Amino acid sequence: MKCGYHIIESLGIILIHKKKCTSSELKILIQEIVQNPFFKKDFNVIFDLRNTEFRLTFDDIKSCGSYLKSYLPLDETNKLAIVTKSSEQTKKAIDLLLCYNGKPKCQVFSDLERAFIWMNISDKDSRVKMRLNHLRHQESYFHH
Repeated sequence: MKCGYHIIESLGIILIHKKKCTSSELKILIQEIVQNPFFKKDFNVIFDLRNTEFRLTFDDIKSCGSYLKSYLPLDETNKLAIVTKSSEQTKKAIDLLLCYNGKPKCQVFSDLERAFIWMNISDKDSRVKMRLNHLRHQESYFHH
């Protein structure tokens, strides 16, 4: 599977990066995250999709949105940021959030720094950038 995640328990953040995004991979990844013993439903989530090759039709996006709503039990205090690079990624991310229609506050960003500001992550905390870089350069998942 070409996706990964990392939970930074001390910051209450789940980082997710995917190189290739299919409906089945996304659903498996969500299952793995929720089953991780370090997962807490009050954590914020950053999806880094800047280097992602999307392989999702609109029906896939609707299915993934419903799946996220059912299996990623976030609440209205959570923030879910999706970071994109291209207009195609941005459109698919917005479609996913519209289909997800979950309780957390959701936002799509074209800049990682703006996502950090929105999430109240300090520029001085390099752990997030370091772990995102690590995720971007590996092929398999790992966790805390």
